[in-house]
Amino acid sequence: MCGESCLTIQGMALNVTELLAGAVKTALHAAALPAPEAVAWEIPREAEHGDYATNVAMTLARPARRPPRQVAEAIVRHLPAVAAIERVEIAGPGFLNVFLAPRWCAEALREILLAGEGYGQSDLGRGRRYRIEFVSANPTGPL
Repeated sequence: MCGESCLTIQGMALNVTELLAGAVKTALHAAALPAPEAVAWEIPREAEHGDYATNVAMTLARPARRPPRQVAEAIVRHLPAVAAIERVEIAGPGFLNVFLAPRWCAEALREILLAGEGYGQSDLGRGRRYRIEFVSANPTGPL
């Protein structure tokens, strides 16, 4: 098991990017840096650039009044220990490349397989009635 900070299928975080964003926001707070509303993540094309990447250090450089690379270094230095993260590398002017821990990925996959057909199902909204309306807006007139 990967511990309390591990993202599990039934855990507190809904997905990997939420877990990563939470860790980055914790690091920003610890480093006394401004935090964005959201942290944008992308999956790099090249495997050597990690499993996920973000340019959050570059977007925060101006409000922090520091060079992007210094912001990235502060984030990495204050990043909390998270079982899902094997390592974080700083690339170029301040990109953060995140590498997921293989053991954590294997545990997450094991939980998905154990859930079987029930994986991803939810009772949210079950038993409630909803009305869905389709509106065909006239582009030349008011709505």
